Amino acid sequence: MQTYEQLKNQIEKIIDPGFNKTLKEVQGIKRLVIDQTGIVECDFF
Repeated sequence: MQTYEQLKNQIEKIIDPGFNKTLKEVQGIKRLVIDQTGIVECDFF
């Protein structure tokens, strides 16, 4: 199982097609949670 930081780093590399920039560049990740069972919840802008 990936750590929070590893997962966040991978998601931040995804390109937002509307801006043609990474999610990190557009600050597109609003919430990222990994629960104790490994289930991930993520909200974007």
